[in-house]
This record gives sequence, C-alpha cells and structure tokens, in this order.
Amino acid sequence: MGTVAQNLGLIEKAKIVITDKREEQVTKKSYEVQFNPSSLSLRGRGQGFMPVLTFDKQSNPAKNAKQSVRITMSVRLVIDQVVNFTSFTEDKLNLSPTQIAANIAVLTAQKASNKPNVQQTVEGLIAALRSQYTREIDFFWGTMHYKGILNNVSAQYVMFDTAGHPVRAYINLSLLCVENVNPETLGIWEAAYEAAFSGDTLDTTNAGQIAPNLLNLG
Repeated sequence: MGTVAQNLGLIEKAKIVITDKREEQVTKKSYEVQFNPSSLSLRGRGQGFMPVLTFDKQSNPAKNAKQSVRITMSVRLVIDQVVNFTSFTEDKLNLSPTQIAANIAVLTAQKASNKPNVQQTVEGLIAALRSQYTREIDFFWGTMHYKGILNNVSAQYVMFDTAGHPVRAYINLSLLCVENVNPETLGIWEAAYEAAFSGDTLDTTNAGQIAPNLLNLG
C-alpha cells in the first residue's frame, strides 16, 4: 500500500524529520526537500576485529578492536533560490519593464514568506549536527524510511547573487542508522532481509523485463 501522494499519482517529496530534545517537551522539526535526490547511498560494515590507531605510550599504536555493525545512509540535496534578476548582471540590463516588475514581485514574495534562505538552511542542518539533542534524524521518501543519528554534514555554495548571498547549495548528509544507537532494534533490517530472501532464490527481474535482452547497466 503506497503513500497518499503515490496513490494519487503525485510526485512524492523526500522529507527529513529532526527530533528536537532540547526542551522537556520533545518536538519534531520537518524539512521537505526542494528537489528529490538523484541518488541515495547505503553502506554496511560488518562486525569483527579491525586495526585501529591508539595514542598510548606503547611502541605499536595499531591494535585490533571490536567494531559493531554500522549501516550508513548518505544523500545529496540541492537547495536553489536563484532569481535571474538578482543573480546575473547581464539579465538586469536586458529585462523589459514588465519583467523587472515581475522579478521585484518574486523577491517581495520571497521576503514575505518567512522561509529560510539557502544560507540559513545550510547552517541550520550543520547546527543540528552540533547538538546531541538534535541529531536524531528520520529520512522518508516513498517507501523508504531510514532512522538514525546525523553524523556528517558537508555543504558547498555553488552560486551567489550580485550582493554575495548564496542562492544555490549542494548538501551531503550522512546518518548512522538506528542499529548504531540501539543494537536491539533490528526490526527494519530483519524485515528487509525477509522481503528479499523469503524464497530460495533472489530474482530482481520484473515481469516487464526479458533478462537476455538487458544491457550492462554498470
């Protein structure tokens, strides 16, 4: 059974929900992405002993240490608030009076909306990483739901307006999935394993595909 948007044939927007525990009353802060991601990465690291560096006084700083299972989800987001009128000097010189009036109306509407600008969004997500009380994150998109602890945020401003304000940014987010918080809560991943390997053979070719006719997609 799909989501409401899927059932209505609408575009499903990815959403990030931050659990804010700074106050006694826990609240949820929701951020719906402007553009759906073009890719999403999952990486798992198995349990076992791995060499790690230590900083004690022994002659050999490399030791074998037990590592728990780690599942990391990473996604890249794009924030864009480009208005040609404020971002490109050449466009200012070539606009008609009607186009100038339309662009001024757009800028006025942006200021009146009280929505965070590109810089505020970037810095807000970095601020969520800084506090132990705002790192718990849920990522929703379609049938995907990943819950965990935000552990990496990197951002790159790639376009500015003529006043030097960022108007486009790429943000890379990574979170350690919930097993890293509580190893007992394996429900999501156990269900995923059962869904994939419930039969004797895993076959991902759907009914509309003819396996011999498929090209290498790597």
